[in-house]
Amino acid sequence: MIDSLTSLLTDRLSARWRNYALGSAICFALTGMAAFLWFTGAKGLACKSAKAHPWCPLAEHGELGTSTLAAVGAVVLIAVAGAVAAAAPGLLNKLTDPPLPGGLRRLLVNSQQTRRDKIYDRTHPQAGVDTDVDTRGLALLGRYPQRDLRPTRVGNALEATRSRIEARFGLDLGLCWPLFVGVLPESARARLAEQSTQILLRAQHVIYAPLTACWVLPIAILEDVSARRVLAMAVVVVLAAGLGWFSLRRLASAVDEYCDLIDATVIANRRQLYQVSGFPLPGTAATEAAHGQLLSRYLAFRDDGPAQFQWPL
Repeated sequence: MIDSLTSLLTDRLSARWRNYALGSAICFALTGMAAFLWFTGAKGLACKSAKAHPWCPLAEHGELGTSTLAAVGAVVLIAVAGAVAAAAPGLLNKLTDPPLPGGLRRLLVNSQQTRRDKIYDRTHPQAGVDTDVDTRGLALLGRYPQRDLRPTRVGNALEATRSRIEARFGLDLGLCWPLFVGVLPESARARLAEQSTQILLRAQHVIYAPLTACWVLPIAILEDVSARRVLAMAVVVVLAAGLGWFSLRRLASAVDEYCDLIDATVIANRRQLYQVSGFPLPGTAATEAAHGQLLSRYLAFRDDGPAQFQWPL
């Protein structure tokens, strides 16, 4: 679902090459270079022979070789950034509903259920107990669907938004989203696009965490596997795991903000969706869900629509 909610709002190529997107790739490269210098020292860069390092054959050609080496490095850096950016939407889909074995999936779903139950107990005290309203707790509770819990925080936030909008307005986001985005005012569309871009960029940060470990670990054992090197490798693994966890939390926070923005945008702009489709506007809150369900079925080519269209003048 996340891919359908972001792909229409973000030009993938422009999102990839934002300054801070390329900055992540540069940090990734600099981390490896710093590790190389740390473990080998400046002498490690020296070319004792043409086969000492991959760059040595080019370095032997003086300034031309150095310029070529810089160009090759830039191409490799851009290729890595492009590959990570291309993988980000797939990662988001996997985080939404990961393909896990049955036992592991049940374990993670039960963990999410336990968290939701704890939040519910905190925000719904027993009758007769005088407590202040826990607004933050109620907001957290809104990140979980009433049923069909997913094994991840990202999946639950998106499912909660989808089910909440469908229950209140009758609109199926999966069916209505392409048309809805097309009729949004430019300002609302820009806000959604910016938050969508943030999600894709933070997904890239999640990918860079294990890549950094894969990049640094081989460098740590270039010459020998001493106790110092083993300790350094352990530190690299711990730091990469911490970076990955932190990046996942930031990604989940961005998805939460995006879901809040979707809720607000649908509330403020759903009128345009009915008008552009020629559907009569719902008369009351009690009948809106039925109108939304009819519109969703019509957009899915499963219904003939209203008895009479009302096209805007």
